Amino acid sequence: MKEKMKIKLSIATLITMFSLNGCGPSSQQMSTATDACQNFVEEKMSVFKKDTHIFDSWVKDGKIVVEVGYKQYPITHVDDSYNTRLCVYDEEKGTISLPSLLNNSEWRK
Repeated sequence: MKEKMKIKLSIATLITMFSLNGCGPSSQQMSTATDACQNFVEEKMSVFKKDTHIFDSWVKDGKIVVEVGYKQYPITHVDDSYNTRLCVYDEEKGTISLPSLLNNSEWRK
């Protein structure tokens, strides 16, 4: 009796693990989000494509969050460091946003 219960629990655990892993965004969705966020940051922060870099991406509250680094400087400036912005991509609603400094922390990992 105990062995049957252990087997059922093991099967239920495996099913749960596989279903949870299958619920995340696909690699195509992540790629679309990172491209869209990179373009959005370039547009909003007035930077050139060569001056942006994707540092990381993750899922939080069902939305894809992308950390985009950008360089924004006068032409005479020679600093190689990046500023970063979080970009929240909501595929379901079809929106992209850059959280303000006041609510930036709610989108961090």
